[in-house]
Amino acid sequence: MSDFNEEQVSNNYFAEQTEDKWIIAAEKLEIFKDPIELVREDLVGKQFLTFEDAEFFIHQYSNMIGFSLRKGKVKRQFGGAIKYRQWVCSKEGHRELKWIKNLNRKREPRAITRVGCKFLFRVSLRKQDGKWYCKEFRSTHSHPLVIAGHRQFIRSNRIIPDGMLMDATCMKSAGIKTCQIFSYMAELVGGYGKLSFLPKDLYNRVAKNEPVHLKNADAARAIGYF
Repeated sequence: MSDFNEEQVSNNYFAEQTEDKWIIAAEKLEIFKDPIELVREDLVGKQFLTFEDAEFFIHQYSNMIGFSLRKGKVKRQFGGAIKYRQWVCSKEGHRELKWIKNLNRKREPRAITRVGCKFLFRVSLRKQDGKWYCKEFRSTHSHPLVIAGHRQFIRSNRIIPDGMLMDATCMKSAGIKTCQIFSYMAELVGGYGKLSFLPKDLYNRVAKNEPVHLKNADAARAIGYF
């Protein structure tokens, strides 16, 4: 029964947070329709004051609809500043045939995750006023969407805040187990259901940062000295 209650808390908390953020993002564009009903005419030409506003909007839209975003094509100005960005569904495109028809496999192929989804959201910077405008929006999906109770587990939603990751890395270098770090962080935010990531995400990020810290360890410095 306790596991069920924890799952309900997780679902309700994420749903409330998502809806509140969507209302904020939609009101800035004076959009008052249900997100599932949005079509191209509702968004093309809409103005965003900053690139971050556009990114925030499309992330909240994907959370409300139930799909994972992936960054698509980008164009940059001289100096590296973005002047054009598009986002697509994580199921956009298809796996290359050379990987499907490979006969010399040593491992089982990964599951097919790209099914040619046509969703697209594109914004570009207008030099005259320095603001961002939506240039293209396609809401079509060629696959089932994630149900409301599972949207917190979508890959693009599972983000470890920088502060938490820094704390986890320091705690790991002090010898604390990753599972204990995860439990500690859950207590800090008020429960496992209020964390924005899974144990697997924390394991992966901490393991990725470990080689960096090993380079600066005493043993590594001693080996370098000799």
